[in-house]
Amino acid sequence: MNEAGFALESMAPAGDMNLQLRHARVLIVDDSKFNRQILARFVGWAGVTEIEFASDGVEGLEKVESFKPDLILVDFGMPRMGGIEMTQKLRQRPELVDMPILIQTTLNSDQQRVACFKAGATDILSMPVNPGECMARVRLHLEKLLLIREMKKFRERIESELKLARSMQMSLVPDDRKVKKLFDPRGIGIEYLFEPSSEMGGDFWNVFEYSDTALAVINVDFSGHGIGAAINTFRLHTIIDRTPIKGRQPGEWLTEINSALKDVLPMGQFATAFVGIFDTATNMLTYAGAGAPSPVFGNPDGTVELLDTSGLFLGVSKRTTYDDRTKPFPAGSFLFTYSDALIEEVVDGRKEALGEEGLKVIVEHIVSGKPDKPMKLLTEEFFANYRRPPLGDDLTCIWISR
Repeated sequence: MNEAGFALESMAPAGDMNLQLRHARVLIVDDSKFNRQILARFVGWAGVTEIEFASDGVEGLEKVESFKPDLILVDFGMPRMGGIEMTQKLRQRPELVDMPILIQTTLNSDQQRVACFKAGATDILSMPVNPGECMARVRLHLEKLLLIREMKKFRERIESELKLARSMQMSLVPDDRKVKKLFDPRGIGIEYLFEPSSEMGGDFWNVFEYSDTALAVINVDFSGHGIGAAINTFRLHTIIDRTPIKGRQPGEWLTEINSALKDVLPMGQFATAFVGIFDTATNMLTYAGAGAPSPVFGNPDGTVELLDTSGLFLGVSKRTTYDDRTKPFPAGSFLFTYSDALIEEVVDGRKEALGEEGLKVIVEHIVSGKPDKPMKLLTEEFFANYRRPPLGDDLTCIWISR
């Protein structure tokens, strides 16, 4: 909208940004009609065609509500409310924090200019206004605003898509209802934690019904973290669906999984893995490993040891085979398997990570008190003394006990 008798002239060249500028809204707040017309001409030359006017700060605040400007040119000194007070009131509104506000003033003292910026001004125009400078500053701040808006839209879209992808990934790991349904009837206890370092992660764990008396548990940690690693968990989930563990021993099953993963993993990517079958009828644990961190095993007599899960990483070579290992798992036993974030994460100021031996010591101390939820105490100590969220890597912890 232009004041009566005033024709806007646009000298803006063609282009996407110029097209967006033509639809930008500029509010000019000045008690002088002549100044308003001059400023409008300069703003029009900058490529803007939607311009509104106000004669002081009070009217300007009203026009902000109705006109919804993208940029405001406001005079320093006006009756009723000047540019400083108007700017202060606008900056109190969170939704206007990014809107450019240019204060025009004839006062060039440092004190006056500092007062403008303290009030929240984006920039200052010295009066009398230079046409070229006015055009350049208006275009600069509008282009920055448009860029900020595009970046916000892009970020919102990415966050929305990541939120959906995270929900999809979380659906791959067992929920509380499934865990309770499988573990409770077999007299096996479990505590677990699944904590991606970002919206998505490269850790994966699951539990499968192996027989009426046995359960199979898998814990996998893909190299890296974030979206790339998370995509690999979807690949693994698809392979597992096609290659059920029931009827296979852990080593045989890992060998098949590895062969299939090698065909789909990008070059240089791999995974560590632990697979264990817990059988309450035979009181035995049968397990296999692919370079996973050594699980902590607790015996009924209270002794604690680290199990051997050495083996070539999954996805490195199709010719790799994996061996089965066994361990008695009577009442009073437990096994704690985890991803390497638990033993490799270090907070600032601490020289060494926890490490496998350090973890073993902490577990020995915790189980000596025979707590109801030992893993809860373990992770609380980890977060208190070794790493506070956010984590630098994905963390999965599973504590299985008889």
